Amino acid sequence: MSRAEQHEWIHVSPADLSAAALKLVLSAYKGGGNTGDVTALTLPLFSRWVAQHPDIDRFLARLLSPLAGGVLMQSGGSTAQPLVSLGIESAMLTPVDMCILRSWLSGSVSATRMALLFSSSMHGFSSSSLFSYAYGERPQTVIPSLSLLVVRDDGGHVFGAFIAAEWRRNVGHFHGHDPRNFLFQLHPAPAKKYLSSSKSTAHLWSSSEGIAIGGRENSFGLFLDSSLLNGSSRNCSTFRSERLSHDYDFRIADVEVWGFVLDAHVEEYEQELRQRAEDNEKRSKKQQDNAYVLDMIGK
Repeated sequence: MSRAEQHEWIHVSPADLSAAALKLVLSAYKGGGNTGDVTALTLPLFSRWVAQHPDIDRFLARLLSPLAGGVLMQSGGSTAQPLVSLGIESAMLTPVDMCILRSWLSGSVSATRMALLFSSSMHGFSSSSLFSYAYGERPQTVIPSLSLLVVRDDGGHVFGAFIAAEWRRNVGHFHGHDPRNFLFQLHPAPAKKYLSSSKSTAHLWSSSEGIAIGGRENSFGLFLDSSLLNGSSRNCSTFRSERLSHDYDFRIADVEVWGFVLDAHVEEYEQELRQRAEDNEKRSKKQQDNAYVLDMIGK
């Protein structure tokens, strides 16, 4: 009997899987003596709880291998703990999404935590703000040239790209080729990952019109205009991807860019954020004082 034949494969629909998994995991959570409303369970709390319970960890790992039409589960799968975010939680990524991303990124971002670098809800809808916060002013403890772009469109689709190269602003040509780059779609299920084609180097593109990943000009795998209000997605030979969005042209609802911090540098990262907050507070107070003096002089 071959190794493959020793596994018992079970095929279930995503809807049935989600319902069954939710009941089992929440029953285990409540059965472990945890109190409070499980609907208010936060991602960091969930991630810590999963990490403390290997059986639940392995259970989730076996579930999170989405394939077309459903999910294949086998006994003895590899562990896929959720990516853990530092401080601010994602407005789009669920704990299940984090587990899927961890399994996809295991070779590139092991022993790391996610750090939110840019959020359209916090920093505004502008590609210049995205570049400033995500690539210009990011903390020094964030691993350079690694980022995760996540987009939600007006149809509820959630998709994006993992980028293992430095994204340069307004260069007007493709750059940043790296075999680790990929496009993905998380919602609607099943989740899909689109790897780079070895025949194409058309990975990252940017100009005054916007930013894009894969494809060719006016027909990108994923394009976001400079206002971060409109985007488009086409079938893309660079990543052998299908359309990611609910329609070829779409309105953008949310955009996030995440960086990665090594576990060993988390304390240093948090100290850097505290220092930045203190500096911003001092700068704001100085501006208020200057405005007060000018107002007094004007009177």
